[in-house]
Amino acid sequence: MAASSSTVTLPDDYDQYISFYDTTANKPIEPVKSVSKWHYAKLKEKVAGPPEAIEIGNAATGSVNRRTATLYPATFTGVTPAIEMVYWRLPAVMPNSTPSTEYPDSDVKYHWLWVYGPLLTLLAPGDPGFERYAALEKDLLLDLAATARAA
Repeated sequence: MAASSSTVTLPDDYDQYISFYDTTANKPIEPVKSVSKWHYAKLKEKVAGPPEAIEIGNAATGSVNRRTATLYPATFTGVTPAIEMVYWRLPAVMPNSTPSTEYPDSDVKYHWLWVYGPLLTLLAPGDPGFERYAALEKDLLLDLAATARAA
């Protein structure tokens, strides 16, 4: 973030936050929603100081809509807080420009999903290996789904 600014542009692969920590003031930052509606007097009108809360939003940068975050209260003039963010990221796209060096963007134990899915599309339900590969794919998908969490 820029010096004396309270707004930061989040990474392109940002999906959902897990936690925020102000390494300048050595304290966690609480994510909040609807600052203008629910926290106006407490956060928006407060005098400048170390970040206490952060609100996630969107902002158009040219023709691109980007995820942004705003720190509350406003930061001190000349101070650039260092914010550590732990977050869920969006998977990277495999552009197929260099197939020898591109790998699925997931945990290695789920890479067989990129084989089983197309294989089941090619096999007919009556083929001898269809049920075996369908069961393997289902087991991996259930395991993957068990790691998901609600946003």
